Amino acid sequence: MKGTPAEKPTFKELLGSALEHGIMDAAQVMALVKLPDEAAKRLKALERLELDASTKSKATVRLTELATVLRVKYGYSLDVELAAEALYHLTRVFGDRYDVSAYYWPTENPVVFVLDESRGVALVVAPRVE
Repeated sequence: MKGTPAEKPTFKELLGSALEHGIMDAAQVMALVKLPDEAAKRLKALERLELDASTKSKATVRLTELATVLRVKYGYSLDVELAAEALYHLTRVFGDRYDVSAYYWPTENPVVFVLDESRGVALVVAPRVE
């Protein structure tokens, strides 16, 4: 799903305050956050990729596709193995739904993986600049 540049919210605008209260990993590469109410709706203006995290291999394949798109089109990427492992385990914590929506910006920003839209839970993964 694409929006025009004027409609696309910035990462800081959407999730800056949520990161302050999120659960961050020790390396500060990922954070589990509660999306602010308006953020879930505003994310839809961004580009999106749907992925299946029912197995690590399925998640890895789609994340590799996403990393390639990000690298080729926008000049940044993400840690595929780290994200696949986290998404695989987190989808089990939040129920029996394994579909995840990945939202990303055309500029170097974290990728937002919405795990449970009804509860507003997302995994934010820092970009990798190569």
